[in-house]
Amino acid sequence: MYRCVIRALIVDVALQRLIGPSGAARTAVVATALSHIAHYLAVLALYRLSVNVFGRDTATQRLICFLSAVLHVICPAGAFLSAPYGESLFSFLNITGFYVYSSSFLDNKAGKRLSGDVKLLVAAILFSAATAVRSNGILSGILYAYDALLQLRRVWCQRLSIDACAHLSVIIISGCVIALGLVVPQIVAYSTYCVEDDASRPWCQWLVPSIYRYVQGHYWYVGMAVKHRKTHY
Repeated sequence: MYRCVIRALIVDVALQRLIGPSGAARTAVVATALSHIAHYLAVLALYRLSVNVFGRDTATQRLICFLSAVLHVICPAGAFLSAPYGESLFSFLNITGFYVYSSSFLDNKAGKRLSGDVKLLVAAILFSAATAVRSNGILSGILYAYDALLQLRRVWCQRLSIDACAHLSVIIISGCVIALGLVVPQIVAYSTYCVEDDASRPWCQWLVPSIYRYVQGHYWYVGMAVKHRKTHY
């Protein structure tokens, strides 16, 4: 997904006039600019998330919210967050997803069921987009799995109601939306590299084809099935 965003920005005519027609230079400038913008927006989203979690009624609470945002600016991963890399975009989408999710929790707590369910679904879309950028974003789905278990327990132990079943349905649909962030890139990769027999890749023949696992094992030398290689430093 990160590469798709970069390509979409590169074809913009205004950008071509601004930084020239050179493909490599244009890609580097656009990707670096996107990383900085996403990093800045992630800082703002983290501040809003901190406000939802800690509040801002007292000076101490406001200080905690401010420090959480500042520490994200100077975090050790700053080089990756500023480089033409997907880390900053993932961070922005994931943190914004947590902010919207926390807003959903507050709305549900205040009795605003419809607003809470809408935000719950929006948060799932953001988590799904983050998962499409980096596959470990799928871990955000744990929140929805936990919510589903709690809601299922309420439905089972308490009197069955339309509102409870509707909320459970929203949670399940949201979890499926997050899963799409992992499944869709796999389908695209399989249709690109595995449909034609002449250009088929080794991972296409696996019981569960996974381009993520193949790239990690073949190029990054990580994973449970990868043995130590002398060429890896």
